[in-house]
Amino acid sequence: MRNGRVNIGCCEGIVREHERLAFNDLSKKLSYHFRNIPRESIEWIQIPCMKFIKEKQFQGMPPGVLSARGEAWIMYYRTDNVVFPCYRSFSLDFDKGRRITVVSPRNLMKDTITIRHPVYTTEIYTGIVSIIEVSIQGILKYTKGHFGLGSIVSQSQDTVSCVYVLGDEDLSYILKTLSLTTTNEAF
Repeated sequence: MRNGRVNIGCCEGIVREHERLAFNDLSKKLSYHFRNIPRESIEWIQIPCMKFIKEKQFQGMPPGVLSARGEAWIMYYRTDNVVFPCYRSFSLDFDKGRRITVVSPRNLMKDTITIRHPVYTTEIYTGIVSIIEVSIQGILKYTKGHFGLGSIVSQSQDTVSCVYVLGDEDLSYILKTLSLTTTNEAF
């Protein structure tokens, strides 16, 4: 969200001008409101993931990212069946290269990893994880076979202020459309 607006995006590597205009138009029509959730009703679930950190810039080339398998902590609000990522960039992997990515204003977790470069084996990188990729099957194990996706705007000692990005019916429809099998056939 930026300037009081929810920004929506879609990308297959390159966003064309007509796609950008369509999403800008759609984001103006969306309505949303902040929800305040009591902190004690938030559960933390740990899910296998791929974590990414930036690598150094070599010879004028743009910096790449290095990946490592690990575990990620995700907030789960069972009452509304909504998952909230705690990392700046959270990709929900539907398999076969299909994913939804939620980009939040900042990291909520200070997760640091150390990775040895796969090509330059003497190079060792330590960095804060800001990008994670989680399999949909990993989350479905903890939820009711479907779930919503939200983004945390702010948090205090007592409450978490958030916006629901996709409802559980939206993700259920996406799963049906992609013909994905789930561990819990709740659809």
